[in-house]
Amino acid sequence: MGTNKKSGYVIFPLCALTLNIKFKRLLDYLIHYALVHLATNYTLDELGYQYVVNYETKHLPEDFVEDIDSNIFEKCLFIEADKRNVKINSIKRAKLNYCVIKLQMEKFSKDILKIGGNENSVEIRLKVSVIEDVKNNNSKIKKEGLNEDDFRVLCAIYSALGVDIYKPIYYDQIARRAMGYQSKPLFDELTKHRSQEIIGFMTIDVLRTSIKKLLIRNFFVRQYDGRREYYSKKLSEKQLYRVVQIKLQKGKIKRKKEALKNKKLKKDKMKFAKSLEGMDLKAINDLEKNLNEELNKYNIISF
Repeated sequence: MGTNKKSGYVIFPLCALTLNIKFKRLLDYLIHYALVHLATNYTLDELGYQYVVNYETKHLPEDFVEDIDSNIFEKCLFIEADKRNVKINSIKRAKLNYCVIKLQMEKFSKDILKIGGNENSVEIRLKVSVIEDVKNNNSKIKKEGLNEDDFRVLCAIYSALGVDIYKPIYYDQIARRAMGYQSKPLFDELTKHRSQEIIGFMTIDVLRTSIKKLLIRNFFVRQYDGRREYYSKKLSEKQLYRVVQIKLQKGKIKRKKEALKNKKLKKDKMKFAKSLEGMDLKAINDLEKNLNEELNKYNIISF
């Protein structure tokens, strides 16, 4: 099983990065969470049985088909692992790891409500091969592969981008999300009693080093416009440059149009002031009354 197959994707919540466990174990947790989540969804669906039958007929050995009705969940779990070239050594361990992250998600949902927020838990979609690469090269001394900092920064940027084609992302956003916190209020609330060293908050130098490495590996592209840095994982470097260029040009057009409008308004104001010359008090009061009536049509109180 698991031979000559492309690396598939897994989806996991950003808040899982806040778990206080060894990094290699955390990577296993992320994979197990994604696989168990998928398998659970299938077992809750009437299509689960047919899904297993169809997959087993094409890909799995004959002895795996025995007692197909006994545990659809386990079979779905192994299928999802097989499709992603992942080996499940213990179903119990996979379930436990899933539960740990699920509880963390529930905790974060309560914390978000506590601070008055209404955003949903942010999810990240990542290739299994990327996680495996990090597992094999997670020493911060190694430069050839991705280490823990690189992985966290990648998750931060992908979570910030979400489904957007491109987006401005700031270093403080990346630093917070790299630790698993999706917003500043949430970060401030959950870390206010902890020192910066315990949090492991990333420095600018660490962020820049990881971003540079990820850019070289083509995980995303970046473009600076003089004020902000825009990121994209869907556009090429050339395309993002052009999009940002157009955005800047449209900004200049908008400002020019506003300036022309203001110029016209100023001109009309001067023309109106000139028209008031020579008018007596009654004529001015009548004009003011007409203006107030016009405002009332828009439900605006006279000012």
